Amino acid sequence: MYLEDGYMNQSENWVGSHSAPASANTDKELQTNFGALGMDYQFNSDWGAALEFPYWDRLFRTDIGTPAAPDVTSFRHSALGDIRLTGRYTGFSSDLSTGLTLGLKLPTGDWTYPNLDRDSSIGTGTANLLLGGYHVGTFSDNPHLKWFAEVLLDRAFNTREGYRTGNEIQAALGALYDGIQLGQLGTLATLLQLIGSDRLHDSGANANPANSGYHRRLLSPGVEASFGQWSIYGDAEYRLYHYANAASSVAVEGTQGQLVAPVLLKFMLSYHLSPRQSWNLSALDPSGSVAPPGSVRPSNASLPTLFRARKRQSVRHGGPEHQRGMSGGAANNPALSASTFPDI
Repeated sequence: MYLEDGYMNQSENWVGSHSAPASANTDKELQTNFGALGMDYQFNSDWGAALEFPYWDRLFRTDIGTPAAPDVTSFRHSALGDIRLTGRYTGFSSDLSTGLTLGLKLPTGDWTYPNLDRDSSIGTGTANLLLGGYHVGTFSDNPHLKWFAEVLLDRAFNTREGYRTGNEIQAALGALYDGIQLGQLGTLATLLQLIGSDRLHDSGANANPANSGYHRRLLSPGVEASFGQWSIYGDAEYRLYHYANAASSVAVEGTQGQLVAPVLLKFMLSYHLSPRQSWNLSALDPSGSVAPPGSVRPSNASLPTLFRARKRQSVRHGGPEHQRGMSGGAANNPALSASTFPDI
């Protein structure tokens, strides 16, 4: 079981691959704490499942006035997010180094709050397919030094009240070392990953296709300390490259650009109901392959599946990786919804 909190402050307006004047975007800031309660269970060496209940708190600052008389107003909303249920198959090899994940994002999150546009709402209103795969290997003969790769497709099944999020592909490539001893107290693991996200335009009458969709690359160092059946994990995801789709000019959509954040932060506290023994970095792994001790080689006993079925830090709608652009603000024009960013 785990508790997670992510934080992101989207305060920079972005057009294409560079920053743009804040005056071009009617949205000024989107600040979010992404809380979650998660549970993960491995039925046997081949099958496992994960369930995540998100709860987010979001502060949104937008200009609901006119160019001649700007009126920047703040709105805060807290609500249950979109629940994620994921199954996984890890039976391709005895060491569980390769796996597939298949899951659903359920439309449980609130998308009706009147002061948020559809792409900035806590819920998407749609059911989404989550389909992914991963592989973990070791470097040379050192069982503590590992590399991993993962990919995840997030695709909406339907349109809800004139809004459908753009399809998104997320991928991660990284390395980790889990052989640091903290005396008699526990162990320490470090990792470094390169995360990529590519998202198509949103669609629908209540979407803003021109100002939605992106390409993003992040560099993320992280660390996990484990003490018996407890583990504490944290990371920071720094922007290396971001390309945000945007309207050709302010005159076209009334706004131009998407709000982005320079860094995303994540913290996780996990409790393992069974003794960990050789398990490593399973706090990173609520949708990955955590097998019972002794059933696999210690080097791959716990696979760092970095996207929560996600997170995600996954990049997905409403997730910590979201960078959004707006089309006027719901309070100003309820028929228009902001373009989304991605997001774990």
